[in-house]
Amino acid sequence: EPAAPAPGPAAANADAARAPDVVERTLTKPLGVVLEETDEGGPPVVAEVREGGSAFDDISIEAGMLLVAVDGAPCSGLDGAMAQIAAAGDAVALTLRKGAPKAKVERKAPPPPPAAAPAPPPPPPPTAGPATITVRQEGKPDTSVRCKQGAILRTELLGAKVDVYTLVGKMSNCNGVGQCGTCVVDVEGGAASPRTAVEDRKLKGKPPSYRLACQTVVEGDLAVRTKP
Repeated sequence: EPAAPAPGPAAANADAARAPDVVERTLTKPLGVVLEETDEGGPPVVAEVREGGSAFDDISIEAGMLLVAVDGAPCSGLDGAMAQIAAAGDAVALTLRKGAPKAKVERKAPPPPPAAAPAPPPPPPPTAGPATITVRQEGKPDTSVRCKQGAILRTELLGAKVDVYTLVGKMSNCNGVGQCGTCVVDVEGGAASPRTAVEDRKLKGKPPSYRLACQTVVEGDLAVRTKP
């Protein structure tokens, strides 16, 4: 007797949609979903759902879920998933699957430490000094933005109404969580934090002065050029 034919993709998708551990939602950008690479290199995992994104109000989306498809196309790896989200329109259809539950680890309280003399109070933290960001924009006069040292460059530029993003970046940016690579600026001089590992990956092949504004900490006076 001939074997029954294997179910096609449509049937498989229908089965996935009926599975109790699968959640399908259509959300508007910004999503507010922070993704991380999995050890296996498969679908990325939801590390955090941030307030201000459309996913924050959906209680069915939670940390630990795997993003298995975007607009019906399977996801493989963090970079691939972010590219799919960036290429999607304002509304993005996400298919997520609950990850395997982690085994509980029994933790025993450590024995109390021996009594010791009270330590002297720590010195007060140093006060962050002021900094000036000189902003150069094509077709516009240079402007200055005042902030405190230790501030995030993207936050200060957007707060001063500086046009950080290109048109595509305005539609697809990740809301400043370091995953889309669209807030690129050219730090032409001054004091800024070193490049992060995220920037090394997102800006591979770009000049060393190119930075992601969301990953850059202002450490003193700075000169930047937007949309290089």
